[in-house]
Amino acid sequence: MVRWAGETFGARHADRRVSGPGFAFWVDTNSDAYHDGYERAVYGGLSVVVLGRTGDYWYVGSDPASLGVGYATNERELRRALRRAGLRPRRPAGRITAATSAGRSR
Repeated sequence: MVRWAGETFGARHADRRVSGPGFAFWVDTNSDAYHDGYERAVYGGLSVVVLGRTGDYWYVGSDPASLGVGYATNERELRRALRRAGLRPRRPAGRITAATSAGRSR
C-alpha cells in the first residue's frame, strides 16, 4: 500500500500518506510540497479509500455527501457510504495488486 501511494502520489512522504482502520486504508493525495509544510499546495481535498481485502479503490471528495465514507467501521458500511456519496461500490476507480504494491500495510 505504501509503495503504491509513493509511486502514485510522491515517494518522499509515502509513509505519512497511508492510514486506516484495518479493513480499509485512506491515502492522502496531496503533493510532497504540502507535506513539506506548504499548505497552499493542497490539490482539492481528494482522498483515496482502498478496501484492504480486495485492493479496490475509489477517489473520495471532501464534500458533505462523501464525509460519511470516513466514518465506516466495516466493509458493509463503507459500501453503503460510497453509494450515498454517489460512487459505485461495484465499480472502483482501480485495483491495487501485488504488481503495484509491496503489500505493506499500516
